[in-house]
Amino acid sequence: MKKFVNFILYVLLFVYFVFEELVWNRMIAPLYEGIKQFKIIEIFLDFISKQNEYIVLFVFLLSFIPAEWLGYKAAEIFATGKFLLAILVYSLKVPIGIIAFAVLKREKEKLFKFGWFKAIYEFIEDVIDYIKDTEKYKNMKSKFNDLKNEFKKLSRERSYFKKKVKRIYQKVKIRAKAL
Repeated sequence: MKKFVNFILYVLLFVYFVFEELVWNRMIAPLYEGIKQFKIIEIFLDFISKQNEYIVLFVFLLSFIPAEWLGYKAAEIFATGKFLLAILVYSLKVPIGIIAFAVLKREKEKLFKFGWFKAIYEFIEDVIDYIKDTEKYKNMKSKFNDLKNEFKKLSRERSYFKKKVKRIYQKVKIRAKAL
């Protein structure tokens, strides 16, 4: 039974890790930084900031719920083996989720006026902190970083090899023309 529980824990850690490293850090956070610079987003967020906490909560939930539903559907589709469709569905989640994230980031104080919202948010933060403090997570992150460094090294070597092949090709081409 303990092996099964550990296996489930590793699977959940892996899913969380993939989400954090690949989806959040590489896709959503940079997209958010890019999108928030658009004037229309700034105008929208300024408008929202002038509203009361109920309107802010409504706008947050209006974007958060569909984004999470799309994420759930993408995971469901992924589990059936339809990877490209899952990526497409998940990519639909991103722009909607960015709106929720922007509202949360900018209007957290108003949203925290709802005790239940603050409690859920802090609970999720505590769970994330707990996950990041586990040895299994730290080991997985270390192995991922090692793998990432190997890919970078391989990429540099491939680039060097590619340049060398091009130089040889150019020399052969020049000699072939001379004949």
